[in-house]
Amino acid sequence: MVAKFISSVKFFIVILPALLTLFLVLRAIYDANVSDYRYALALLVIFAASLLVRPPYEPDEARRRKRWGRLLVILLPVLVLVPATFVVLVFGKMDMAAFVFHLVFGMDGTPTANFVPYGFTVLVYWSVFLASLFRAQYWLERVPFSTVAIALMLLAVNPVVWDLASQSLADTYKQRPSFVEDFKHPELKKGANKPNLVIIYLEGLERSYNTLPPAMAEAYAPLDALALEGINLTGVDQLHGTAWSLAGTVASRCGVPVLPNGLISARDYGDVKLIAPNLTCLDDILHAKGYDVSYISTTRILGNKMGFYGFDNYFTTHGTEQIYDLGNIEYEMTADVAKSFANDWGLRDAHAFAKAEKLIAAALDKDAPFAVTVATMDTHGPVALMSQSCTGGSNKFKSSNMIDAVHCTARLTSAFVEKVRDMTKGTDTRIAIMSDHLAHHNNLYHLLEKAPRRNTAILLDGPFAPQVIDSHAAMFDIFPTLLHWLGWLEGKQAGIGVSLLSDEATLVQTHGVDEVNARLKVDLDLSRVIWNMDGHSE
Repeated sequence: MVAKFISSVKFFIVILPALLTLFLVLRAIYDANVSDYRYALALLVIFAASLLVRPPYEPDEARRRKRWGRLLVILLPVLVLVPATFVVLVFGKMDMAAFVFHLVFGMDGTPTANFVPYGFTVLVYWSVFLASLFRAQYWLERVPFSTVAIALMLLAVNPVVWDLASQSLADTYKQRPSFVEDFKHPELKKGANKPNLVIIYLEGLERSYNTLPPAMAEAYAPLDALALEGINLTGVDQLHGTAWSLAGTVASRCGVPVLPNGLISARDYGDVKLIAPNLTCLDDILHAKGYDVSYISTTRILGNKMGFYGFDNYFTTHGTEQIYDLGNIEYEMTADVAKSFANDWGLRDAHAFAKAEKLIAAALDKDAPFAVTVATMDTHGPVALMSQSCTGGSNKFKSSNMIDAVHCTARLTSAFVEKVRDMTKGTDTRIAIMSDHLAHHNNLYHLLEKAPRRNTAILLDGPFAPQVIDSHAAMFDIFPTLLHWLGWLEGKQAGIGVSLLSDEATLVQTHGVDEVNARLKVDLDLSRVIWNMDGHSE
């Protein structure tokens, strides 16, 4: 009896690191309670301590070979879980649409140095898990089907497996109604005016930052001040298919989320050469109206249609001929720029705004109206990045506190808006400011999660009086709202979005966030329209 008790205690000590790994991974995936390299180091200490307990030694060579075979059975579902674990630790949650999209369109240009600690954490977690299970085989092999049970359990808790299975079932049995019936190509007024347009996408700089403790909320204050001068759209939520930069951009410019195409997403995406090829997006409309259209990013996006996050693909597909990125923005090679090239996204936000000012100045000398889009990057995370003008002239452009980047980018945005207003005085020039998506995981994430999280969305200098519109909406409602605000929309809808300047109820207001998300996750009919998988055309 005593021997059995001692054996049970030994088993618990040996298996404990594996149980802790499973706990840390599951709470990250299902509760957004992420861990970092400090947890990995602590887990290594616990695993090292467990090595003091030696499982009973068995000299049977055949039995040892069987143990390696059982470990290989468990290794497969572990390998499937590894990328999901990495994504969750970096971004705070698992987004299947984002995962599949980046799997196919690539992540070239990502600063790997910032993500090394997360890769180390994932490696430690699953290495400890497998090593602990191997050491516990003496006990586990005495439980019938234990290896199969562990493998199936790992597959069952994998969110990728669940999403793929649910999409496959939905496609087979049509479990939820599609939003295809709500999809509308934009109807445009004839002979409408052509105001100049400036759009600013603030990387993950959601309006929820202004709900942080007062000392932190001050960082967002320049944007709050701008919101008082225009239309402040305070209810723009983040829904499925809009949670990464290109997805938020496409949603706000085309009126649809970026949805993968079900269980065979990767194969179907592999046949895709153009993003949303048959949809009429804001860029198509601007091009057709004769606008001088340009897009500015501080990271590298040009040169690979199936890489660099899909931006080159989208904008060239929809008529934007002037695209500026890390490779063709003029800049001075200062010390902070030189350092940033080594392990960060590229140029700082100040460089993007400076380029935009030059483009606007040049466009004002032409007869055509202009549309300039600026995309910032310094608030992406997991670390905070700052332009040199925000650091007192020092070369300390990086911080572990995201509030530093929010403070800098908000100030730069406000200064840029005032500069544009001064440059375009006497013209009809309108400015839209929005976050492309909610913040990814950073040191303030736990505070943001306590607030009702909403995107920044501000419209300045249009024909409507300053006001707050709190209609619960999604990023795909921004597209028809922009068209309405510009005076171009005939009706109230475009894509699956509804103009927030109208009295029409949005999909979120009609069905609720949970229901819309649930339907979007399995809406393969809408996905095929977006990607032209069913031959759909205008």
